[in-house]
Amino acid sequence: MKSSSFHKISADKTNVFYKIFARFVHTPLNIINNSHQLKDIDENIKQSRFALNYLIEQYPKLDKNSSPARKLSDLFWLNLDWHILKKEFGEINILDIGCGSGGYYNKLQEYSDNKINEYYGLDIKSNENWKSLTENNNSIKFKKYNGTNIYGLIPEKTNLIISQSAIEHFIEDITIFKEIASFIKNSKNAITQIHLFPSAECVKLYPFHGVRQYTPRTISKITRLFSEFSEVELISMGGEESNKIHINYILNGIFKKDIREIKSEKYEQECFNAIKKDLIAKNTKEISFYALIIKTLKR
Repeated sequence: MKSSSFHKISADKTNVFYKIFARFVHTPLNIINNSHQLKDIDENIKQSRFALNYLIEQYPKLDKNSSPARKLSDLFWLNLDWHILKKEFGEINILDIGCGSGGYYNKLQEYSDNKINEYYGLDIKSNENWKSLTENNNSIKFKKYNGTNIYGLIPEKTNLIISQSAIEHFIEDITIFKEIASFIKNSKNAITQIHLFPSAECVKLYPFHGVRQYTPRTISKITRLFSEFSEVELISMGGEESNKIHINYILNGIFKKDIREIKSEKYEQECFNAIKKDLIAKNTKEISFYALIIKTLKR
């Protein structure tokens, strides 16, 4: 098994004919792939809801006009217990898979109060921002890779492996996680993984995006690779209210026109209110995004 989905069709391809083909089959295939969400779930997964007490204070720190899922993701990173990670690891050395522009380096340094020792980013495409980030900063490195083989590229000192909105783009996501599992088995370090990615609801929020979305059933295909030596927690974020905001502002109308910039002030206020409601909702039928934490047990 190389992929957690039964298909490998990516909506990210730039070939015009491929994109047309993908648009006809991508959504139906993902709807099928997202079915039976609670079947055959890894019994070792601890499921929980994202919670925080400082939304009013922290919301202004989030990127203006970013999507509800992105705001929730940044709130997650902002509220991660960086002090505990620093205490456990001694020094925090990050591998960011699918790092894109590398922009999360600055965010994570800010959120962690400069507790990151080294940051190493991998992506299938180089980015012009890499050069400016690495100038006069030896603690940051970037590397282009082929999308599957990362075992030999993971720095030996790595103890925190992360991805933000990336694994849904990996055509062979299981292959990537198998290589991570091999690295962890051969490493002397205690290693924690944190991956943030779209839920099944995102098939309607982000049409023609990446390869797939994820459900507890498909996530279990990943977590079982680590079940012998790790603890796993799956955190659900957002809900119906956040998803409504996405549809109303980002997928607005029949032509799917994004109106966040046009109604920025109203968007930010309504997005804040939606996230607040989802945080306190007791019965959430929908999920906006997932955070998966895989923590290697001490050996």
